[in-house]
Amino acid sequence: MDAARIGERVIVRNLLRTYVDDRAFECWTFGSERDGGFAQYAKAPSRETFKVDCDWSDAELAEGSVFAI
Repeated sequence: MDAARIGERVIVRNLLRTYVDDRAFECWTFGSERDGGFAQYAKAPSRETFKVDCDWSDAELAEGSVFAI
């Protein structure tokens, strides 16, 4: 991970790709195949995180991610 990203407010893609050998289309979902669905802090690959640069609350961001395409 780039050290410059430490402390960033980010949103994590809920459906994470595994990027493992011959399973290119296998996915993990937070709270199902991957722990952290209701955690205050969770570990995720940097490539699956996106900087949040707005004044939306955490609740607003969480609600919006359900409908994001």
